[in-house]
Amino acid sequence: MPMETGVEFLELVSRLQARGKYPGLGTLFEHIQSELKDSIEFVASGSPWWRARQAEKLKAGPSISF
Repeated sequence: MPMETGVEFLELVSRLQARGKYPGLGTLFEHIQSELKDSIEFVASGSPWWRARQAEKLKAGPSISF
């Protein structure tokens, strides 16, 4: 799985949970998210792409989308 895809998946799960979509699958999403998040962050933390993305997020500050 490309790193961007994994990160995008976690963002999608977070957005769906925040909107209350698919409440019956919430536990599954939470499980998948917890399993993948640490692995993705550990592997990605060394990549220039990840560091640049994190820096952009810090500059942008918190975002809320509906």
